[in-house]
Amino acid sequence: MLPDFLKTKERLEIMLDLAFRQSHLSHLGPIACVPVSLYFEGNRTILIRADGSVEEMNPRQAKTELQVNTKEFEKMNEATVFNKIDSAAEEMAGQQAKSFYEEVGKAAEEVDNVVSADGQPFSMDIFFEGLEKIDIDFDEEGNPSNLMCPVNPKLFPSVKKVIEDAKSDPEIDKRFETLMERKKDEWRVRESNRKLVG
Repeated sequence: MLPDFLKTKERLEIMLDLAFRQSHLSHLGPIACVPVSLYFEGNRTILIRADGSVEEMNPRQAKTELQVNTKEFEKMNEATVFNKIDSAAEEMAGQQAKSFYEEVGKAAEEVDNVVSADGQPFSMDIFFEGLEKIDIDFDEEGNPSNLMCPVNPKLFPSVKKVIEDAKSDPEIDKRFETLMERKKDEWRVRESNRKLVG
């Protein structure tokens, strides 16, 4: 009878799980910062929005497989194991990101919270129009909190150039500061209403 190293297997399982989770988070990109909620068993899932509206959700499944055949196993080392884990984590994160952006896009369309460039190249006017349509939270120092703008990798170079060029424009800077002050006032109102309700 061969020995069964239970404690070693348990430690290895914890280590591999941690490696998968860390790799998965790194591949999620900006959506890694999105708050998560646990789903408990039941026959339906609902989403309660900040405005009190309720929507029934149909969760999507994201899954991946990590397979190792016996011939491959004989030649595996630490690097090949972690490469396999990373590939599986990247596949799962890709499925989740695709689902996330589809759901956010659908929700934005439903409430007419979409900015369309109508085929025009990205500009600061389009950027400001997008900022106008979103709620922005602020940290204790009064700075925008978790404000990010995910960009399609194909569009990133042109978007980056427009943003870089705008940094040296005092009019754009003033426009941004004015918008942020107004957004900060809106945030204060939301926070005071939340505290009154709670």
